[in-house]
Amino acid sequence: MFLNKRVAEDLVINLAKVNELEVSVLDHRAVLVGATDTAAIGMFNRDAFKVINDNYKMLIKEETAENGRVGFGKLLLPIYVDRKVIGVVGIFGSIENILLSENVAKTVIELTVKGLNGSAASQQSNTQRLIGSIISPLKYDQETRTELLSSINPAADWIVIVFEVYRKDDGKDLSCHQLEQVLRSLNSAKAVDLLERVSPRQFVMLKKVKVGPRGWDHQATTREIEGQCEGLLRYPWLDLFASCGNYYEGVERLAISYQSAIHSLAIGKQQFPEQRIYNYNDMALDVLLLSTSNNWTSEYLERSYCNLISNDKNGCLQKTLKCFFGSNLNFGKAAEDLHVHRNTLRYRLAKIRDYTGLDMSNIDNIFFLYSALKIHGINRDSVSRKLVV
Repeated sequence: MFLNKRVAEDLVINLAKVNELEVSVLDHRAVLVGATDTAAIGMFNRDAFKVINDNYKMLIKEETAENGRVGFGKLLLPIYVDRKVIGVVGIFGSIENILLSENVAKTVIELTVKGLNGSAASQQSNTQRLIGSIISPLKYDQETRTELLSSINPAADWIVIVFEVYRKDDGKDLSCHQLEQVLRSLNSAKAVDLLERVSPRQFVMLKKVKVGPRGWDHQATTREIEGQCEGLLRYPWLDLFASCGNYYEGVERLAISYQSAIHSLAIGKQQFPEQRIYNYNDMALDVLLLSTSNNWTSEYLERSYCNLISNDKNGCLQKTLKCFFGSNLNFGKAAEDLHVHRNTLRYRLAKIRDYTGLDMSNIDNIFFLYSALKIHGINRDSVSRKLVV
């Protein structure tokens, strides 16, 4: 177990009742996560860090008469779970009051953490089953799925986010200790999010989002996930990908959100390996085309493009076509990006028309050829990956 915002708040509330003490709660990193005075939340405390490392309490007396604080101080007490220090509680006040309250404070800490530990274990079990029903809905009957989904707020709007993690140096699975560190970092983001590790490499998060009159602001969610990933990538041994699924109204459709996240992750890693965060809303067409790859429909789509490839020995026409699409069919910009005269671009597009049989003055032909280009890239990357393996 580790300290999150909910645990810290309960500790502050319960301890503040003991002789009207001022209280602070720090997590395993010696970062303040709860206090009667919230102004310093998020700050690092060197004394608490020493308590965590030394595994022993610390009493600090104020020796000077500045601000009339003679006789005052603070007591830092380690928080234990299964004989491990998971954080520190600081109580502040007069030395006399602190010493009188120490044993009571220890009892309150023990009872609070013990109660929360039990409820956290129960919550973890429920979360595990809930996310399991979203990932593999066919393994659960309808009644069980409905019961599990009712455990989250059905009035709220949710999406699924998938995190894939692995070791940076060799691409292998993380150790148990490293996975625990990742779990702690992700769990510290927001208490309203539900998180579960579903495989040695994959974490699944149910994230609450805001949906306004114009729909779900997926860009805001992506920025939030970027912040979480930046925090995780501070670990020098970690590399990761993250994928945001699409929003669908109703908790019963979270399984579809999960599928959209998984498919976005797969196509994103193929087509945009330099990126680390993918969003279904940015690549819906790619995901749609992925569902048709390696079957008779993709073969039909690719036929015209493959004819172009067989006649384009130096790849010039393929580069021209990609640049033309990349410029959003802007003739002038495409010619400028290719560093060629407009007449040269016209000549190349005419050759593409001759080899593919598709005249790009027709919108259907444009979409057909663009889809064929995408499908070819997906199938090519799939074959390359199989050959590498």
